[in-house]
Amino acid sequence: MLEKLITFALKQRIFVLVMAIMLAVGGWYAMQNLPVEAFPDVQDVQVQIVTQALGQAPAEVERNISQPIEREMSGVPHLTQLRSVSITGLSIVTLTFADRTDDYFARQQVMERLQNVSLPPNTQPSLAPLSTAVGEVFRYVLEAPPEMPLSDLRALQDWTIKPLLRATPGVADIVSFGGTIKEYQVRIDPYALRKFSLTIDQVGQALGNNSANTGGGLLRRGDEALVIRGVGLFESLDDIARTVVVSRNGRPVLVSDVGEVVIGARPRSGIVGFN
Repeated sequence: MLEKLITFALKQRIFVLVMAIMLAVGGWYAMQNLPVEAFPDVQDVQVQIVTQALGQAPAEVERNISQPIEREMSGVPHLTQLRSVSITGLSIVTLTFADRTDDYFARQQVMERLQNVSLPPNTQPSLAPLSTAVGEVFRYVLEAPPEMPLSDLRALQDWTIKPLLRATPGVADIVSFGGTIKEYQVRIDPYALRKFSLTIDQVGQALGNNSANTGGGLLRRGDEALVIRGVGLFESLDDIARTVVVSRNGRPVLVSDVGEVVIGARPRSGIVGFN
């Protein structure tokens, strides 16, 4: 049998050569299309609902946010598991769906149900990015001169680098850690509030109402129409300090009378280390 095979290969050299080339081409094509993953995704289809409730204790977060969301999400098609985690100022509700459920179908069903959930004012739930437990593919560190403020470095990351990376195909989200987030802060003096019989809510409401632009319609001038626009957004610390909170005995009480307006950083709740 072996002698016949050798004899055939020697007599039909062109045929054997063509078959070898076809076999090599077929093997190369099959190798290029093999569904091989270095880190296969073994996680179930999940959708996470993240809700911030600043200043609230875990008990209030569970009662006012996590439980209403869980009740509304019960019965979502293809749902296999529903659980939640409530910590200080944060609620995370995780929905697990059956195998082969389309990710976008699951997120669509959750978004539709979220519209019917009654939550406390100023509470806005959102869906976590479409990623899995093995979705983290890259970490990087921004290096800057020592004299560069951390707030400027964080702003460079959030406003320049992050949007460019998120535009890359296949990237679901970019998570920033470290640095400081710049804020315009009004540091209230409690004794000044008591002096003018004011509350922190009144100061906050005055700041919100006075920092806005508004439209004023059109002003006709012959065949032309001029757009009227009222500009009221804060442009400096002095604009914030001169905001009128209330009037007492004909004298306006300004923000600067009850506190100090400064540029500060958002309080940091953690730390990131490198090397």
